[in-house]
Amino acid sequence: MPSLAELLRRFRYGGVPGAPASIGVPPDRRPELETELGPVLELLAESDRQANELVGAAERLAAERRAEAELESRRIIGDAEREAEAVRAAASQERLARAAAEKQSLIAAATAEAIRVDALSAARVPDLAKDVVQRVLATDRPESLPAQESDPPSADG
Repeated sequence: MPSLAELLRRFRYGGVPGAPASIGVPPDRRPELETELGPVLELLAESDRQANELVGAAERLAAERRAEAELESRRIIGDAEREAEAVRAAASQERLARAAAEKQSLIAAATAEAIRVDALSAARVPDLAKDVVQRVLATDRPESLPAQESDPPSADG
């Protein structure tokens, strides 16, 4: 079986297809093409000019719209920043008002607790004082005091 390269060599051209041509420099076909296409291109020149005018007008319009959009976006951003500042100030005032209300609530609760503690201590102090006095009186005084000599020490010895 022949290899792939051998198979492909069978189909290779032996030369340029077609009838043999004379050897030389190929002719310049540009003048022929200009003559043939010149009138068509002249007709398109006006369309090309109009297209260029339309493109220029569209570019100017796009530039104007971009400038207007930039101004509008700056105005919107400015409004949003001012509104954000107002919203922040309102939120801050609301937080301060809530904090003041919570402070008053805590002060009221602390005051009520202090009054309750005062009332409780006022109710307990007399009973506690009475209990302390009774305990002191119930203790044997001579035993709790240090021993005293009935006679003072003499100077003689």
